[in-house]
Amino acid sequence: MESPRCPMARRVPAPDGGWSWLVLAGAFSVYFVCEGIENSFGLVSAEIIQQLGASRQSIGWIVSLKCACMFFVCPLSALVCRLVDVRLVGAAAGCLTFLGFFAASFASQTWHLFLTVGMVTGPGVGTCFLICMVTICTYFDRLRATASGIALCGSGLGGLALSPLVAHLINRYGWQGTLLLSSAIYLHTVPCCLLMRPLQPQPEQHADQSPEQPKTSTSESRVLNGDSPISRHNPAEAADAAVTAATTNGANPGSASSAGWLADSLLGPLPCLPALPFPTCLPPSAEHNVGAAAAAAATTVCRQLRRCRNPALLAFHASRFLLASAAPAFFAYTADRCLHLGFGQGRAAALLAVLSACSMAGRLGFGCLGDRGLASPLAIYGLALLAGGCLVGASLAAKGFAALAACLGAAWCFVGGAVSLTTLITVYLDGTRRLFYVFARQSIFQGFGVLLGPPLAGAVFDKTGSYNATFVLIGASLATSGLLVLGIYLLLPARTVG
Repeated sequence: MESPRCPMARRVPAPDGGWSWLVLAGAFSVYFVCEGIENSFGLVSAEIIQQLGASRQSIGWIVSLKCACMFFVCPLSALVCRLVDVRLVGAAAGCLTFLGFFAASFASQTWHLFLTVGMVTGPGVGTCFLICMVTICTYFDRLRATASGIALCGSGLGGLALSPLVAHLINRYGWQGTLLLSSAIYLHTVPCCLLMRPLQPQPEQHADQSPEQPKTSTSESRVLNGDSPISRHNPAEAADAAVTAATTNGANPGSASSAGWLADSLLGPLPCLPALPFPTCLPPSAEHNVGAAAAAAATTVCRQLRRCRNPALLAFHASRFLLASAAPAFFAYTADRCLHLGFGQGRAAALLAVLSACSMAGRLGFGCLGDRGLASPLAIYGLALLAGGCLVGASLAAKGFAALAACLGAAWCFVGGAVSLTTLITVYLDGTRRLFYVFARQSIFQGFGVLLGPPLAGAVFDKTGSYNATFVLIGASLATSGLLVLGIYLLLPARTVG
């Protein structure tokens, strides 16, 4: 059915196979490289503290600027991707990540790293992540959470493989040589992003219906039977679609579920927009008008920001804000905490590898659990973050390396599992339309979170001389993030996806 607001709207069904697996392999590789290097950066930062005499707070600012630029660049990347092929944008972003670390290898002062690692590599990594995540959402529907979990497992496997490698490179070439070689590893993101081929649009098919014997189209019958992708991932859209289909076929609208009306009252009406990665409602004559396309994209971004007035979306963004403030700080200071406790660089690298392996297991397991529909992804997400935060706090009571690794590994298994459900919850709350702009809206909140978290955590250590208060703060942020999502679960009328 054509959109009343976008008469030229076209849909592209998610193939769930074929080229989708190459897209998934490319996204997995991007996460392997980028997250693997990022998770291992704590080993490099410990060397920077010793060699350059940097404070923990300044190290926090390096991590904070990098992650903040990753998130803040997403709205701009979404606008650029509307005008340029996403594969070219991804390739350029991969080159940007290389240039940042390459320049950082010649740094002699801390502020050099602010500019290179923070403000050059960060935007490149953020653009690559945005393209990979949205492309996965458009290529997968039935296996969306599983595919997201598999792609995000790349970060765990990357940390598992690259942490020992980074430790070896530091011992052999120093931190500057390690950054130089890491820049070469970043170049592998270029061919991976070239696999993100956009789906080709297909005009919707309409069945001719006679007034005497109205026919129900296949898509309408799937909606009425609760078997559409929207019904699996967005109860509000499913109920509204069911009412529309029932009315078209002469049924009583009151017989449809009231979940759509209740969810709309909580979330606000969802815009009726095309399902393409970079859809446009412009007439054909304006399709190639860069100014008109940019104006339409900017209008969409403003519309997405206005949706933050909805309480459920606002709570979810607040949860993402807290998670974004805690996770980078956790990885920035875990290795240094291990060294501070006297365990040595070898065990610090081993701890990062354990965390990456646990995160990978959690992301894959929770992703499969989310697709099976055995429980609400909102409930799983909230409980996982709550458990992860409590375990991070419990790690303060660990007496030895094994106990510390067990507590932090279990914590990051839960946190990694929660992250794998992010795309499923995003589609649940926002639908599958305008996903680039939806993720860009989320990235703004996450960007402010990472600006706050690592510097604050470093300042707490500089003030107290101990990581106890720092990790209490990280655990509290994770637990509060989970509680906010549990609040959404209790407020929404439909508590399961499926």
